[in-house]
Amino acid sequence: AEGEKIPADVARAIACYEKAGERGEPIGYRKIAELYDRGEKIGRDLAAAVRYYDRAAEGGIAEARDRAALLKNAREELCRKGLSAMQTAPEEAYRALAASCAMGYLPAQVPLGYCLEHGVGTKKDRRRAFGLYQTAAQAGRDEAFLPLGLCYAQGIGTPFSFDRAREALGRAYRLGSEEAGAMLRLLADRKKRAILRAIYSKAMRLLYRKKFAAAVELLLAAESYGYPKILYTLGCLYEFGRGVPIDKARAFSLYERAYRGDGTVVFRDPRARYKLIVLKMVR
Repeated sequence: AEGEKIPADVARAIACYEKAGERGEPIGYRKIAELYDRGEKIGRDLAAAVRYYDRAAEGGIAEARDRAALLKNAREELCRKGLSAMQTAPEEAYRALAASCAMGYLPAQVPLGYCLEHGVGTKKDRRRAFGLYQTAAQAGRDEAFLPLGLCYAQGIGTPFSFDRAREALGRAYRLGSEEAGAMLRLLADRKKRAILRAIYSKAMRLLYRKKFAAAVELLLAAESYGYPKILYTLGCLYEFGRGVPIDKARAFSLYERAYRGDGTVVFRDPRARYKLIVLKMVR
């Protein structure tokens, strides 16, 4: 480590100190902690320093316990300072949270992620924000599951993933988050629409190939979900007797439901009024 009589090799020194610690000599862990704490011969890493001071303290080294406690108090205070300054001094808040997080304080990860996601006191970096949420969730931090689920659901810092969004949001919802519940409902609706669009596309391909009976069977199976294009297409098939017997009343009902929509999607037909009047007359 010191380079006395041989070239300095900090990485090898750390490996030797690690072996010493593993074999019952806690001073090895303290030596590693001091290297990371001072950062003179290796990049300063206070999070690693705290971990190794803790290991040394478990071996009975009082100085290591005291230094670990000092660093832990400092990072907790930085986190509190950052949280209290979020509204009034965002740049100061970001610096404090970043310092606390760099010292290995898990509760600082989610608020730091929020700063990075929304550009509070710093430039937006959604990919890094997602990484912080993910790390916090993997460590079991309850507050991380909602933002992590929203990232997966909205493609923030990571590609959209229905399954991962549902898993994270489900955990957040079970912990009492109403926002997670609302997003889960939106995701379920999004998934349903994707399935219905796929059914509609397959049915249209069947119609193009003149396989009317198969198309009708597929569309009837999805009718109850109220997808306007499916309803309208079924109406056309009943009106003109393609794959089913002609049934003007049924066609009228399907058109009417398609035009009314399902609350979010409404089917538009420039001749809707004329078609409804005619069908009503002849049904």
